[in-house]
Amino acid sequence: MACGVILLQQTDISLIYYMIRGQGTIKLYVVYNVLETEDEPEMCARKYILYKY
Repeated sequence: MACGVILLQQTDISLIYYMIRGQGTIKLYVVYNVLETEDEPEMCARKYILYKY
């Protein structure tokens, strides 16, 4: 994971965006994973609140 973080810090994000934007399959995969990653903390928070009260 540390290697991934270091690699992302040294990479131009806009270049990655334009490379992904041109490819339909990769774009769909990236969008799906971003949505799944953003949904995970929200689900954990809901479970915590529901079970706490």
